[in-house]
Amino acid sequence: MTMTISLNAADVRTRIRQGKIGLCANESLANRSVTLINTDPQAAKVDTITVTGATNNKAYVETIDGVDVTYTSDATATIAEIANGLAAAINDNPLVRGKCTAVSDGATIVTVTGNWPGITYTITDADAQLTTAAVTAAASADAVPFGTLMVNPTGYETDEANEYGVRAKSTAFTAQVVTVTPVYAVNTDSIIRIRDMHTGQVIAETVMRHDTNIGDLITEIVTDLNTTLPAASVLAADVGGTALTLTAEVAGLEFDVEVGVGEGAAAAPSTIAKVYTTGPSIATSVLRAARGVSLFSENDEAVTVEGTDASYAANVGVRSLLEGLVWVESSQVITAGTQVYVEMSAASADRGKFYNTDSATRLALPREKAVWERDAESGSGSIAMLRVNF
Repeated sequence: MTMTISLNAADVRTRIRQGKIGLCANESLANRSVTLINTDPQAAKVDTITVTGATNNKAYVETIDGVDVTYTSDATATIAEIANGLAAAINDNPLVRGKCTAVSDGATIVTVTGNWPGITYTITDADAQLTTAAVTAAASADAVPFGTLMVNPTGYETDEANEYGVRAKSTAFTAQVVTVTPVYAVNTDSIIRIRDMHTGQVIAETVMRHDTNIGDLITEIVTDLNTTLPAASVLAADVGGTALTLTAEVAGLEFDVEVGVGEGAAAAPSTIAKVYTTGPSIATSVLRAARGVSLFSENDEAVTVEGTDASYAANVGVRSLLEGLVWVESSQVITAGTQVYVEMSAASADRGKFYNTDSATRLALPREKAVWERDAESGSGSIAMLRVNF
């Protein structure tokens, strides 16, 4: 039996393929990986039905995906009775209860929640004594392309050992906030220093002399810091003329604040009060939440028909490289050992991808966690090798 192999011009390469995006570049026993469950930003549909009036012996109808669900009030109708009755009728209807579950608050409101995230349905009424309102739209989790940064800002699934994973983006995090409260003393210096924990560098410092009152001191500190701080880093704000807050401008950025008091009057305070109001934690810091780079998988398909970019779908296990070498997408000219930045803009199709240049929506990764290893052999390869240790 004769066997043939068909080739066309586009199948012929001048050199062997260096790798694929997300492919581990050094299969080794030293490599570490983890499997994450991708559930972000999925949501179940939520609606409310508010009962605004009660009429005796009346049929109250709610229509869910074309199915009329009816509750008929009794001869002494109350709003609470109708709310409870409608919730029970929805949960008892065999054509509806597979899609959603209703809960009455025992007073006026019935909350109807989809049984599954990402599944939508219609819910309406045509009764002047019922008001149906949408609260949360159904949403599916994002697909996760290979070779993107994965983070876990929420922890583990309740009562299970499954670890959640999210394609890195700013909306997955809450901005870090630190509150600083100077204590006013004449001729004393308040010293405040802000350090970017991604690079270890001091990005702003102020030494401000107390000369008038606490309100003026706070104003002067805030003005000086905001003049010094780089764009898209940390923002200082006056809080009632008695304290100031320092807030990350890109959610996911981690910073630290060092405070002190210089020499001054004998009654000078020994320190400045500093409170970590929000974070640092996995919910505020991409450094603490980082869980590696999504790896290439032969078992996952392209997202679109005839698409060329395969991705992990919603709710599947995403295998992520914690330590080792991995190929990632890059059209930039990469120099070994240089700084790695990750795109954090939730609106960008490139969120979670890696770069060697900074921008207003990118965060630096410490060199001990990620560093560029090498560029592609061919400038047209659009891939580069990353060394990671998360």
